[in-house]
Amino acid sequence: MMQDPLITAAGLAFASRIQDKRQSRKVVGYYWKALVLLRNRLESDIPNSTDAILLSLIYLMAVEALSEDLGSPLQHLGVMHRMIQMRGELRSTGLQGYIKAHIRSWETFLGGVYAEPDRDQVPKFPYGLLEYPTHPFHPEFSLTLSRLPLGFVELAMSCRLSIQVVQVVQTSAQLMSDLMHQTQDLKQDDKLALSPSTYPVSPPQVMFLAIVILQNQHRNMVEELLAISLLAVTISTETLGEHITNGYGFIQTFCMLNWDVDYERECRSTGALGLEDFLLWAKMLLLATFDHDTQTWKTANKLRRDVPFPEFNHLHFEVCRQFFWTELLTLSLERKMAQDKALSRPRSDDDPGS
Repeated sequence: MMQDPLITAAGLAFASRIQDKRQSRKVVGYYWKALVLLRNRLESDIPNSTDAILLSLIYLMAVEALSEDLGSPLQHLGVMHRMIQMRGELRSTGLQGYIKAHIRSWETFLGGVYAEPDRDQVPKFPYGLLEYPTHPFHPEFSLTLSRLPLGFVELAMSCRLSIQVVQVVQTSAQLMSDLMHQTQDLKQDDKLALSPSTYPVSPPQVMFLAIVILQNQHRNMVEELLAISLLAVTISTETLGEHITNGYGFIQTFCMLNWDVDYERECRSTGALGLEDFLLWAKMLLLATFDHDTQTWKTANKLRRDVPFPEFNHLHFEVCRQFFWTELLTLSLERKMAQDKALSRPRSDDDPGS
């Protein structure tokens, strides 16, 4: 599995900052290395860099949001604005539109120095039928976000989320707050509701909302990432406790298909969630959701009678099965990579059948 050095540096900066409440030299080193790589990538002609640039941008903004000495998110947006001006235009018009729309939204909301009208601003957000607010979130929502553990806040602050996903985050925020104060009975079966006034909530409600997002064919990459991460959190809520926060950054990395051996080792060393753990949880969820004839579903149904399993169509099932059913469920990551390397090695002339 090849790893983009830009994503590696930015992801390690984010993961290190999540684990280290202080601004260590390690965090600063990863941060500046990623910033240099991002600047070079914006100036380069490397094809197929859209996801890498976008993900690294999110990571770096998250690090800055947590590190006062590195600058505020608004200051970072100013840097990105100048990068785009310097580059002229990105190879991917979709990415350019995403970043510029995100920048303009934040600058207008925060009243920054770059809030003047922009002729090049993309008039319509390029993600189909999802409904987007005029700015990331209202002041009331900021109070809700303050209840979340680290990881959710960075993602919400660094992405322009649709209203549907904001509803998921709002529900999750109240859930996490209740868990921290031990005021929520996790076994209660409240009716699904999107309005903040209908709290308290339960993990099954968050799970159901996240699945609704995944069912939306017009969802964007960030929304899919957040929804899958929320699924993992709700599945593990009753048993993980303090691991919720630590595991989020690594779950996020996995969801972008950028997990490698270094991430796994870093993850294990900090006591956070490992890749195989997450895959097993996801497998159990998907089996319980899609295949009612399996023993896994029967077991899951007995353990989690409060989970409202929605019905998915066959196409959705096939897509998810291809995504989650991997050999990593039975093989260690190192062994899997060793096998892939051996299979990709060119055969010599002495090999039979060559």
